[in-house]
Amino acid sequence: MKATSCVSTLWGYRLRSYRSPEWLDVLTAIIYGFDQDGEWGYELIVSRDDGQTWQSEDAIIVYNPGRRISGRGWPRTVQLDENTLGTLFYDLDKNQPGGPGIFL
Repeated sequence: MKATSCVSTLWGYRLRSYRSPEWLDVLTAIIYGFDQDGEWGYELIVSRDDGQTWQSEDAIIVYNPGRRISGRGWPRTVQLDENTLGTLFYDLDKNQPGGPGIFL
């Protein structure tokens, strides 16, 4: 895997995670729209060198509703066990399936 250095263009919240046999840094990155205000999705990006570079080409999309996320969802990722991460966020769009709420 090629690591891409793009720290200056990534926005999000960092988690130091342990997955045997190594520690990883996981960034819950916020995807912003081009020429549009607001958050449009969340993805997880891994660093294996203490945040010096981020493997953005291997990002895992956590949430992308295809529209602006209502309410600035403040995503946070936590480690649930050695092999599982959970990302908590909210979306206040009343027209989405299930209505507005908090999601994991």
